[in-house]
Amino acid sequence: MDEPRTSPPPEFPAEAHRWGVIDLRLVALLALLTVGLRAYQLRTTEVTARDSIGYIHIAWRLEHGDWRQVIPDSPQHPGYPVAVLAASLPARLMFPDDLPYAMQFGAQLASAAASVLLTIPLFWLGAQLFNRRIGFWAVLLFQCLPCSGRIMADGLSESVFLLFAATALALAMYALRSGSLVGFGCAGAAGALAYLTRPEGLLIPAVAAVTLLGMQAVGRWRRPWLAVLSRLAVLTCAVLIVGGPYMVLIGGLTKKNTAKQVVETESTRLSPGAAPANEEISGGPTLFGVWWYGNSNGPSGGKQLWALTTMAEVFAKAFFYVFWVPALAGLVWFRDRFRVVPGAWMLLLLCLVIAGLLYRVASIMGYLSDRHTILILLCGAVWATAALDGAARGLAGTLVRRKPRLAGRWWTAPAVWAAGLLFAAVVGPLALTLQPLHGDRVGFREAGRWLAGQANADDGVFDPFGWAGYYAGRYFRQGDTTSTSCSYVVLEEGGSHHSHLVTVPEAEAAARAFDRKWEFLAPRGKEMAKVIIYHLPVPWMTKPLP
Repeated sequence: MDEPRTSPPPEFPAEAHRWGVIDLRLVALLALLTVGLRAYQLRTTEVTARDSIGYIHIAWRLEHGDWRQVIPDSPQHPGYPVAVLAASLPARLMFPDDLPYAMQFGAQLASAAASVLLTIPLFWLGAQLFNRRIGFWAVLLFQCLPCSGRIMADGLSESVFLLFAATALALAMYALRSGSLVGFGCAGAAGALAYLTRPEGLLIPAVAAVTLLGMQAVGRWRRPWLAVLSRLAVLTCAVLIVGGPYMVLIGGLTKKNTAKQVVETESTRLSPGAAPANEEISGGPTLFGVWWYGNSNGPSGGKQLWALTTMAEVFAKAFFYVFWVPALAGLVWFRDRFRVVPGAWMLLLLCLVIAGLLYRVASIMGYLSDRHTILILLCGAVWATAALDGAARGLAGTLVRRKPRLAGRWWTAPAVWAAGLLFAAVVGPLALTLQPLHGDRVGFREAGRWLAGQANADDGVFDPFGWAGYYAGRYFRQGDTTSTSCSYVVLEEGGSHHSHLVTVPEAEAAARAFDRKWEFLAPRGKEMAKVIIYHLPVPWMTKPLP
């Protein structure tokens, strides 16, 4: 039970956010706008993300296999595959004759639903740190930026992860301010759910605990040590109760390849330029991965410099190249938040820890994606919104002071200027955000559908890209997938060389000696990329699906 208080402590501002009718109406409007965005994106999606195929395969195995064996064998945490499985049930009723598309739609539906629910904790987070106005516009900005907006419409784990992560952050911010035992318990449970989706979810209860301990160094935030320890115990127990069974099942903290490689010894890490298994980045105008192709035996400083420059490039792209400026300006301009809201320190610490881990990923793995920055982008969107709001209001005030005759006119009101600038910031990126997802990969989809109609059930399909095999239905077969009669090899000419896919050279070697082929075209910028199917008249042994 929470300890009773007769009055709020003087060190916390009196304007601490409390939910009211206005907040519920704003959240309902945000949810409605988000539903519209996601519905349009689901309607215009051409091809699922490559990573989505892996999640869908795990969900399919969870349904048709022993979960006690599937979960420990999977390279991903189970939270999102479970959500995909749940969402695929109605999707398969809607599209009974197209299982690959039904599962793709189920994966996107799970992500879209999570992005709609995300409006609640993200609004609360912004309202606690600033006010409901900032919370409202921060949600819109985050939903509309290309990096976050496109990811949350795709069949990727980020939406579900962000829902639990933002919930944990908002609850932890409330608990740090109020000292609520229930708040710490709920924050720990939400953080554990985020961990069950992605391993970095554990960072949230960890930084909340560090912030709680750090508050003991500030006189106005200090509490009795017994109260602090009891809250740490509740936070820890909630994490272990929700996330502990998964840790026991896998015998560790994670099965995700990137996280394992970062903490393992140098001799067991991937070679430079080799992309992590099942963690390929999907194509498109705003989702991308950057790989190191330098000499692994060269000076280490070269790779470290590459890691720093790549981080700058990835962060800039995630913030749409301009919004990192108001995000940093907001940290300085509203530094008083660090004096009155202890949760502000938690957000800053979380971003610094993630940035440090991303540098380690880049310098060790030789790989970095803008998807890795998503939590920093979420926190930065709140600070950027506050800075844009403050700048617009300041400009309106300056205009009235210099032109007193304009005072009293509606269009000179600070609220109007702030709403106008924030509206422009939200609408500006939509041209990129609402582009069809993975339109440059439609050739693989058509190749897969061709294979579904032409290839026999026992014909092997060697597809190093994943898409054609998926749309051919090969990921929904049970048992061994080795060829017994003849085989097909899928390759692409034009566009990306896919040099990070380690099986492409093997596929090229297999297809080089054969001339018979079918071609499927797809736009790749101003050019057309060809997806080519080679028919091999001799058996080609492919590896069984995991």
